[in-house]
Amino acid sequence: EAERLLAEAEGLVRDRFVPESEVKARASAVALAAAALDRARRDADAAREQLARHDLIAPFDGVIARKLTEAGEWVETGTPVLDLVDANHLWLDVRAPQQYWAEFGADAQVTVQVDALAGEAFNARVHARVPVSDPAARTFLVRLVVDAPPEAVTPGMSAQARFRLQGQGSVLRIPRDAIVRYPDGTTTVWAIDRSADGAQARQRAVTLARDLGEQVEIVGGIEAGVPVVVRGNERLREGQAVRIEP
Repeated sequence: EAERLLAEAEGLVRDRFVPESEVKARASAVALAAAALDRARRDADAAREQLARHDLIAPFDGVIARKLTEAGEWVETGTPVLDLVDANHLWLDVRAPQQYWAEFGADAQVTVQVDALAGEAFNARVHARVPVSDPAARTFLVRLVVDAPPEAVTPGMSAQARFRLQGQGSVLRIPRDAIVRYPDGTTTVWAIDRSADGAQARQRAVTLARDLGEQVEIVGGIEAGVPVVVRGNERLREGQAVRIEP
């Protein structure tokens, strides 16, 4: 409209029907209208960009496990709006004791047993180690990746991980059934003392190291070659006479 009025004034000024100042005023009105149009287009571009930034693009295929916001709710940058779970790439997070932290490298041999699958074992590998400890338990997070888990394994299931660590030198191992545990955390074994007349049961406090399945590694409290009781040890008394049967 401003351009039409300017063209009309330019036609009339030649016949001196309108003054020259009117033409200049209408030319200024065209420039102002063009500036307003340019600003409106920029505002529209900014609005489209802002709208596009409100689209939530999932970084991977997954399942929405939990919705944290509702439609029409105001959110800020960084506000979580949903939990997205990747069911195709599973991690297993375990807490490692601090004394074995240095041994949980990328080459550690790991097997995982999923409780829901009757203890079926799968191979796994160390994906990452988080060097921040739990101050209460003095443990560190080790993240494992299970190689080719079956479809029956889903996020949220419980599992157990078994690490095979490279030992150094000879170790002393005894059957797990020989260990007697007490509520205060003390662990003992009943050893057979043959130094007196006849064999007698002597209780010894031992220090455990690693759990090796049916056996346990001992790092103190008993020497190699000393017989230990594996059945009926809960009912023994100190110095009780025992008989070793072949």
